[in-house]
Amino acid sequence: MQLLSLQPSPNNVKVRVALGYLGIPYEEVPQRPNDRSAMMAATNQPLTPVLVHDGIGVFDSAAILRHLHAATPESTLFPQDPDNMRKLERWEMGARYGLKDSLGQSYAMIFGRVEANDENIKAAQQTLLRDTAPLEKALAKRPCLMGDTPNAADITWAGALTYHVGLNAPALRNTPFFDFMSTHFTLSEEERPLVRAWASRLLQFDAWIGG
Repeated sequence: MQLLSLQPSPNNVKVRVALGYLGIPYEEVPQRPNDRSAMMAATNQPLTPVLVHDGIGVFDSAAILRHLHAATPESTLFPQDPDNMRKLERWEMGARYGLKDSLGQSYAMIFGRVEANDENIKAAQQTLLRDTAPLEKALAKRPCLMGDTPNAADITWAGALTYHVGLNAPALRNTPFFDFMSTHFTLSEEERPLVRAWASRLLQFDAWIGG
């Protein structure tokens, strides 16, 4: 397998965590933000991550996790029964779309689309705390969101929270996000201790972060 990636992107982190957790060997091919030709050639669209497996390109991080699950007989990323699948997808959608109010605002401030003033920062901070409250509640009952072992819901949330759980890995420190996120949007050990510990453990499966 070959992974075309923009390494600092949380969606790319999510896929690398899944690959590492499943123990799947792969070659990562970092891309330049101003050159999308490899993604276009593989999938006829410009975004990362793109997984190339047996000559076929798969894009969108959620679709890639499903592809990895199907390609790995021992995978437990997704449950067999419909009820648990619906529960997983509710968790997954919360990470993919429910964080847009807080994380979307924080990235907009980083890239200058929204003013990084005290009011906007405080509003995004409060929304991030609100959106991660269900995680802390679930993790008080069990090691992972739906049981004793991680699944795609855990991996999706961990990827989304890459810059918010206090990791100080060299790879992250070299990104354009790190200083701003660590100053304003790190979930504290007092307010989200279980979320920090759980996400940090999962993120170590990313060879770029943990290596």
